[in-house]
Amino acid sequence: MSYSFNARGANKSALMDAVKEEMRMVVSQQPSHKQDRDVVLGAAESLADLLMPDASKDMFTQMNGSLSTNGEGHVTYASVSITVDLVEKLPPKAA
Repeated sequence: MSYSFNARGANKSALMDAVKEEMRMVVSQQPSHKQDRDVVLGAAESLADLLMPDASKDMFTQMNGSLSTNGEGHVTYASVSITVDLVEKLPPKAA
């Protein structure tokens, strides 16, 4: 089972809230990812910690991963790719 998503936040806390929600949705659709969820969230947070906070920028992540299990539910393959970077804030939405 595999997943891919992007998330954005005004700061690390907002970014991680968005990432947690995306992973919640992944697990609800692909329950096997409950096994790697905490590892994935920890890796994303560790990478976000490396970035110097900048109130003029948003934090953005692209994440994708894959997990295979055998017939007994034991993980036989796990992969995750995570990028985290500072990006220009989105322009305000028109009213």
